[in-house]
Amino acid sequence: NVGHHRFFGRVIFPVHTLSGKVVAFGGRVLKKDEKTAKYVNSPESEIYHKSNELYGIYFAKQAIMKQDRCFLVEGYMDVIGMHQVGVENGVASSGTALTQGQIRLIHRFTNNITVLYDGDAAGIKAATTFPDIHGASDIIRYDRYRTDNIRDQGGTFDRIAPRFS
Repeated sequence: NVGHHRFFGRVIFPVHTLSGKVVAFGGRVLKKDEKTAKYVNSPESEIYHKSNELYGIYFAKQAIMKQDRCFLVEGYMDVIGMHQVGVENGVASSGTALTQGQIRLIHRFTNNITVLYDGDAAGIKAATTFPDIHGASDIIRYDRYRTDNIRDQGGTFDRIAPRFS
């Protein structure tokens, strides 16, 4: 891969700020390869701090306010899948642990966050650590019922979203 761009052979997802400016990109491999990371992201920079951004927030903010709820999912494809089935109030932490900055960003639009991470071991572990974030326990509801059902049905939220919308 010497000489290749970091996003070579990947689907590219633009990361927008709350105001709609593109500040970074995420890329997902097209072909499964054990030697290649599934996802790569733009590096941190003066204008991009991954811990302060949520994928999809620019497009979801109106629906979050209207419905007074934000669905927090894991990744780019989850958010896109939700939008495809009409669930427009979803955002993703994009593979990072949820941060106080991200919680504050959602909190500008609602006090109601429902975590719908994948039902695999990593998703459950990440979701159950949220109460440890200062102030998060007051606004985050980990929806264990929904996550368990997602895992039991062998999918991710975007695959079964119509059942929960």
